[in-house]
Formats: sequence, structure tokens, C-alpha cells
Amino acid sequence: MKGCLFVLILGVGVLAAVAWFGGPPIAGAVVTTTLTASGLTAATLEVDVETDPPIAVAVGRVDRLTITGSDVAWNDITASSMDLELSHVDLLGRTADEAEGRFVDVVIEAPDGEPVLVDVAFAGPADSAATSVAIDRASAERLAAGAFEAELGIAPDTVALVSPDLIRVTAAGQSVEGRLGVTPRGAIEATTPLGTFEVLDAGGLPLEVSDLTVGPTGLEIRGLLDISSLLG
Repeated sequence: MKGCLFVLILGVGVLAAVAWFGGPPIAGAVVTTTLTASGLTAATLEVDVETDPPIAVAVGRVDRLTITGSDVAWNDITASSMDLELSHVDLLGRTADEAEGRFVDVVIEAPDGEPVLVDVAFAGPADSAATSVAIDRASAERLAAGAFEAELGIAPDTVALVSPDLIRVTAAGQSVEGRLGVTPRGAIEATTPLGTFEVLDAGGLPLEVSDLTVGPTGLEIRGLLDISSLLG
């Protein structure tokens, strides 16, 4: 009986040691598999798991999960790189409390065939992180000029975005001013005296768009992003 008890205690000790020392690496492998299953692909992908005590990984609890990747694609996002930190992660429930990170050089297809690269930064609750999409001024004005011509049949001489949410178009010697806004489906729309036209369809991003602002560097689109869906 004592021999059996000793074997049992030894076995529990070995399992505890495996969970203590091997838990984070094993959890990292599990997370990598989960990310792949959620549709994430990447040329390189690194997953770092931190939790205290490490044995908590055995029940799926992780204090902080850090994910970095290059040439990533996920949920209609194609980016040159991503950095993501999730805190208070439940691996079994596939949830996290907080998220912070960014996608760099996200590709947005433009009507003229020349893609626009934007940066997407987010922070907040993992299932509804406050997110901003930054489009540089030259790209935003190029998109607006192309959309204006395609919709109204007039090639503009100049297009300028004006803070906080205005667009100024000069065509055929005349200047008109309109207002930028967000449609219910998440598209960026300009309303002018000559008509209304869509500047950018942000529906290609998994983002619940709320509003926008024209700033010194360009156009900033804001909304909410469910980054926790990366966990499945």
C-alpha cells in the first residue's frame, strides 16, 4: 500500500513539474494551433506565454499572451506585420479581458488598382477594442479624387481634406465643399452639392466603424474591433 501511495505521489509530482516548467511552451503551441484554425496565416509567428504560477496553464489560465508575426493575413486583413498583447486569457473558454496592439501596412484595395496601406491600432476590451485606422493624407485625397470622378464623371483638379470632417474639391474652375461621414455599413462617404460619393469601403476590415476625423497627417477612422475572435 505504501509503495502504491509513493508511486501516486511521485506521479502527481512529475505531472506538476511538467505543468510548471513545460506549461508555457505547451500553451504557446496550443495558441499557435488555435490562431491557425481561426484563419490566421503568417510568414513568421511567435507566441510568448506568461503566467504566475506557471502551473495555472494546466487549467487554461494565462496572465499575458504576446503574439508577433510578419506577412500576416486574417479576417480580410493583410498586413506586413502584427503585434498583439492579450491579458487575462482563458485558453479553454477562448476569451481574453484586454487587448492592445497594431497591424502595420494593412492593404486596402482602391478603385484605381493601386492599394492603399494603412495602420490599424487598437486597445481596450478584447471583444470590442477601441480601434483607429490611419490613412495618410496623400492616399486619402487620391481615393477621394478617384471616387469623385467615378461617381460624378468629372475629373477634379484638386481634392483637399479639411479638419475636422470636410472635403474640398476643385473642378472645371469651380470649388465645392462637402462633408465626410460614415454609412451604416461602415463606408466612408462624401456629401457635396454636386452629389454623394463613396470615398472608401471600410467593410473590408473586421471593424465596426463609428466616426472619422481629418487631422494634420490625414484621415483617421475610428471604431471597435473584436480581436478576441483570433482565439477561435
